[in-house]
Amino acid sequence: MRKYLRQKYLIAVLFVVILTLSPSVASAQPALPHVFIGSATVNGNPAADGTVVAALVDGQQVAAEPVSGGSYRIMVEPKTGSFFGKTVTFMIGGIPA
Repeated sequence: MRKYLRQKYLIAVLFVVILTLSPSVASAQPALPHVFIGSATVNGNPAADGTVVAALVDGQQVAAEPVSGGSYRIMVEPKTGSFFGKTVTFMIGGIPA
C-alpha cells in the first residue's frame, strides 16, 4: 500500500512540474519572422521602383524595403520580445496603405 501511495505522489509531483515548466518553455521560443509579399500601388498605379514600403508595429517602423517592378517583399521580425497581439500597418512612400 505504501509503494502505491509513493507512486501516486511521484506522478502528482511530476504532473505539477510539467505544468509549471510548460509556460516558460513556450515563452522561451524565439519569435518567428513574418514575410509580406505583394504589389504596391499608389493612387491605383504601380509604385515606382525605389518607393519605400515600410512596416509599422504600434506606429513604430520595424522594417522597410524598396519596391522593385511594382512588388515588394518585407520581413517583419522583432529585435527583442514579441509582436504577439499587436497590429502591423504599412506605408508606401510615406502614405498609409
